[in-house]
Amino acid sequence: MRSCAAVVAALVMWSGAASALPQDPDDVYRAGPGVTLPKVTRDVRANYTSDAMHEQVTGRVGVECIVELDGVPSHIRVVKPLHPSLDNEAVKAIEQWRFTPGTKDGKPARILITIEMTFSMAPASGPPQNVTILRRTNTDGTNIVWEATRERFDRQPAWQADSGTPPPLSLADAIRIANEWVQKSHARTNPGLMQSASLLKFGGMSWYYRIEYAMVPATANNASERVTVIVLLDGAVVEPK
Repeated sequence: MRSCAAVVAALVMWSGAASALPQDPDDVYRAGPGVTLPKVTRDVRANYTSDAMHEQVTGRVGVECIVELDGVPSHIRVVKPLHPSLDNEAVKAIEQWRFTPGTKDGKPARILITIEMTFSMAPASGPPQNVTILRRTNTDGTNIVWEATRERFDRQPAWQADSGTPPPLSLADAIRIANEWVQKSHARTNPGLMQSASLLKFGGMSWYYRIEYAMVPATANNASERVTVIVLLDGAVVEPK
């Protein structure tokens, strides 16, 4: 199965008249006065199945769940089915979602929410098929480009700088990955002298680490040479072209 680029998820607030669970637990709240809805800190895209693709099924799947006090969804069930395989993939995806818990009257609380996932065969709006992250001209006049494919762009874990949560990939792990890549790609026993490491944003919601190295030991031939490593939040290294 492959991930469909045109799967869009949105939180939906049910009105008070809507029936949520067969019997709502006393400590579970729905959207209403004094209730603050949970905020998504990590979302996972549902897979667009081969069966649904062959049948050209499009539409929305509505999935209901309770966001627990630890931000993990529970009691997940489909309330608006579309296609058996897509319904199942929507549930599997939401099992991996994480949230900042909602509140009731300012106190953390278990909140009942519904998430709608839209499955479409049409290309999703957003970045082009190849997303250029960085472009640089070397001292010898040659150009070097770091590009992420649309598929790689789409599967990046979601993260917001103002969410109060750490990035899915820590700086220490990004540096370790970059060190290993430099040593392997340049056949070196050490990656060189790290000059800088930055967490930068590109596109609408995507981030990457940019880690710069100078060659050590420096010689007349490599004194101005520097190596840039781009590490995405899923731990993938973007190969320069």
